[in-house]
Amino acid sequence: MKVLTFGEIMLRLRAPWHERLFQSGSLEATFGGGEANVAVSLANYGVDVEYFTILPDNTIADACVRELRKFGVDTRKIQRGEGRMGLYFLEAGSNQIPSRVVYDRAYSAISLADPASVDWKTVLAGRDWFHISGITPAISRTAMELSLAAVHTAKEMGLTVSCDFNYRNSLWKYEGADVKKTMSQLLTCVDVLSIGEDDVRTRLGIPVELSETDTKVQRFEKLDAALMAAYPNLKLVVNTMRESMSAERNGWSACLYDGKNHACVQTV
Repeated sequence: MKVLTFGEIMLRLRAPWHERLFQSGSLEATFGGGEANVAVSLANYGVDVEYFTILPDNTIADACVRELRKFGVDTRKIQRGEGRMGLYFLEAGSNQIPSRVVYDRAYSAISLADPASVDWKTVLAGRDWFHISGITPAISRTAMELSLAAVHTAKEMGLTVSCDFNYRNSLWKYEGADVKKTMSQLLTCVDVLSIGEDDVRTRLGIPVELSETDTKVQRFEKLDAALMAAYPNLKLVVNTMRESMSAERNGWSACLYDGKNHACVQTV
């Protein structure tokens, strides 16, 4: 399997230990982004993976590329453009105090990139799997256009396309942003989708009759059946749920649906 992931990567500035931001005047600097994290995870499993994004042409972006390469991620297709590198500040939670994140990503290089500057056939060449998330089309109008062009080209080229819906309320702020319209278009090209209950019913507006007596698996069965009826191109749907006991302890459960059967697992 040869994978390419696409999305924004940002400079991650974290308060040390469980301090508040700027409590001690120091921050730990690393890099992070949903699709970049997927690329690193796949590389750790020995998968042939490339990561594509648009970065500014400066030393911070150079350091970011070097960091990805350390994990075995192929970065040769990354493009440089106008703009800056997005930042996010993290205050790690502890016990009953939740984590806090402050984003500063306006005018990032990927948000300003001209969709015509990316030749997706060249970027996707030699790959058989393409991964994206719902974060990228939420960043800006041009990032949305890039995302739609990417998935359509990937399908035309016969790649398997996976998407993590990953709705973020803090995004989708650009003029004319329309979650339902954009994600509905994107999902027509998706084979493997990770999505939550609220995304199906609220973000996509798919009506699903659920009962208070339904078990978790029964809820997923109804949601996924309705989702696959709306998007018959889907081959696999992944549902995840998190039960938060504290900022440091979470219970996770997930179900995989192939149109016929559900397989569910739960961890604590």
